[in-house]
Amino acid sequence: MLEVASVGGDMKVETGWPADVYRKLYSKVYDLANRPNVDEFYIGRSVEPDQNSSRHGYDDIKPIYYSDSIANAKEIENDLIGVFGEHPKCNNDAPDSRGGHAPGYGQFVYVALWYR
Repeated sequence: MLEVASVGGDMKVETGWPADVYRKLYSKVYDLANRPNVDEFYIGRSVEPDQNSSRHGYDDIKPIYYSDSIANAKEIENDLIGVFGEHPKCNNDAPDSRGGHAPGYGQFVYVALWYR
């Protein structure tokens, strides 16, 4: 299991109630999505986001949020997909949060990136 402090690279992984961190997360996704060198992005949720490389084949991943609550992580993922799902670079097919649950494990919300 990843430790929150060990992920995120150049980007802080936010924690806390969704209402308290949503604006920061929106800004992070907006900044990532609009970088000129980003060709596509995907918003997802996982127990260990760095293990999703084989499934998505991304060039980079930026974990942006962590919660011990699956409900909080799903709320953040849903809200961000709802806002950015129509962005021309977004490759999320589903219009909302989907996928499995891992009771007893925290959840990361991440942005996977493909570069030009």
